[in-house]
Amino acid sequence: MKITPENKTLATVLQIGSPNIYSIPIYQRNYSWKEDQIETLFNDIKEEDLGYYVGNLLITAEDKSMNIIDGQQRITTLLLFLLAIFEK
Repeated sequence: MKITPENKTLATVLQIGSPNIYSIPIYQRNYSWKEDQIETLFNDIKEEDLGYYVGNLLITAEDKSMNIIDGQQRITTLLLFLLAIFEK
């Protein structure tokens, strides 16, 4: 597998209307973050004035699906944040 690093904003990766479908391969562990980890991420984002660095994500393309290999816990938590904001 050839890894090609790219710098992208989270808004670009999770762009509304994008044809990309993100999935978590079956061999990945289940979502396991607890309240402490979620709160730490939320506070880190809230306290960062210049934009929060999410860290490295490893996503591989397979057919029409984008498999999240590394970063599943962060991506899932961020999507839950966005869903909560949308619901509010």
